[in-house]
Amino acid sequence: MDAQAVVDELRRIGVETARAEVKDAAGGCPTSVRETLSAFANTNGGTVLLGVDYTSLQPVDIDAPRIRDALAGMAANDMTPPVRGEISIEQIDGDHPVVVMEVPEIAPEEKPCYITTRGKYGGSFTRVDEGDRRLTDYEVDRLTEQRTQPTYDREPVPDATVDDLDPTAVAALITHMQQRQPRAFAGLDTGSCLRRLNVVCLDHGILRPTLAGLLTFGTYPQQFHPQLGMSVVVHPTVVSGDTGAMGERFTDNQTVDGSLAEMVERALEILVRHMSRASVVEAHGRTDRLEYPLGVVRELLVNAVMHRDYSPGARGTQVQVELFPDRLVVRSPGGFYGPVDPTRFGQPDVSSSRNTVLARLLSESPTSDGRMLAENRGSGIPTIFRQLNRAGMLPPDFDGNLTRVQVTVPHHALMTPEVLDWISSLGQEGLSQHQTQALALLHAGRPVRNQTLQNWGAHPNDATRALGDLVHRGLVLRTGGRRGAQYLLDPGYEAPHRRRARTDRQEVALTALEREGELTSHAIADLLEVSYVTAVNELNALIDQGLVEATAPPRSRNRRYRPR
Repeated sequence: MDAQAVVDELRRIGVETARAEVKDAAGGCPTSVRETLSAFANTNGGTVLLGVDYTSLQPVDIDAPRIRDALAGMAANDMTPPVRGEISIEQIDGDHPVVVMEVPEIAPEEKPCYITTRGKYGGSFTRVDEGDRRLTDYEVDRLTEQRTQPTYDREPVPDATVDDLDPTAVAALITHMQQRQPRAFAGLDTGSCLRRLNVVCLDHGILRPTLAGLLTFGTYPQQFHPQLGMSVVVHPTVVSGDTGAMGERFTDNQTVDGSLAEMVERALEILVRHMSRASVVEAHGRTDRLEYPLGVVRELLVNAVMHRDYSPGARGTQVQVELFPDRLVVRSPGGFYGPVDPTRFGQPDVSSSRNTVLARLLSESPTSDGRMLAENRGSGIPTIFRQLNRAGMLPPDFDGNLTRVQVTVPHHALMTPEVLDWISSLGQEGLSQHQTQALALLHAGRPVRNQTLQNWGAHPNDATRALGDLVHRGLVLRTGGRRGAQYLLDPGYEAPHRRRARTDRQEVALTALEREGELTSHAIADLLEVSYVTAVNELNALIDQGLVEATAPPRSRNRRYRPR
């Protein structure tokens, strides 16, 4: 985006944005620009404009070449790693020069970008709305750990011993591993098996459970880490903190502890107890369905405890589960780990494990029903999408920052009668099931990507063709590059039946309705200077074209007309 376009946009909204920063630089290149360079490099990139007053957003007189050179020096010499952005001098408002720098986001393995003289913990910033905020030590650590594989789950738990492990669960694990990999585990004693699996390790000559081993097989891990549990809250209203009809703040509020498997099962029991049920008649008879598919809820809980941050700075934070009347929310400490882009969830290569030992143990630990708690094959997220799609529900929303990941599952059907009527009103024939689902999701205000259709079972090539056809039909617009392409509804689309030739009277009536909102048939008759019957006929023609709707039955005295 050029400088004039950036300034025009800032003037339109009246404030800086998360992607644009202006400074007057009347006295030279301000040193505070280094904070913005760090913030943009650590977040999503952005544009720096020097020579524009922050308050009035009007240009100021600057020595543009000198400021350009000073900015280039700051970016190259004052930052670690150096910020490599394009710097130029452009004109705004006719002939006023400004210095512009396009700051790219740096690669995850290079973060954090910081002001060298302040050090990593004092000079790292992030962009929040229109301002720069210094990263906390915890956030800096999360960025730094992207460069290596975290090993917190391998650490020994001080004061814990092998006696703090559940002998029944341990025996089941060893039996399972000896059967599955006899060459590696046959003939080994219990201690040697557990050490090979990283369930325990030597700590100054004493055999102690690792954090992963204690969480998976411990009789009560919270004896050593009281906050490594899960809170489950059921809200009476859609707004957290609002009270219900009886003045209650919570319908249920429990802290769940024990091993990870016990926490998942207990949390699931609490949620199921508060979920509504619907009786559905199918080919084999009547069945009861919960408002959220059980497999989806279980997968979300397992993902939360398996992929959360277990570093010392996060061990005081629980996994939080909240059930609202309109949504289910699962929140876990720590951001996304590794090269994970939530917009590409579901693709085969989008999987990264922060806690490799824990993930392995959970995938090798038989539960009471004989199945493993986790698969550890990157199949969890695709399973969630598929099950929600089969249930006719909206897909989940993934949101994350450096301190937490939040997954929200809306309690809304995707293909409601209203949505189907809207799709029908588009006047398009031959839409495939995936195209219909994509339009429904767009109608709900959610963007659609190629991966969205793949998560619903479409082959990548079929997904590309389906979305390309929607673009060709004029229904959607494609934005973004090849890897980041997303599709949005085209606000300029007009259905074929709406493009039919209309009479002059109909055009005048439609324009008046769009201007006024609602009018009576008598008002339309006066406007058109025709009889009441003629006005009603013109309005009925607009109704048949799907452009106008009536607010009441034909003989009602309250009947008015409004645009659809």
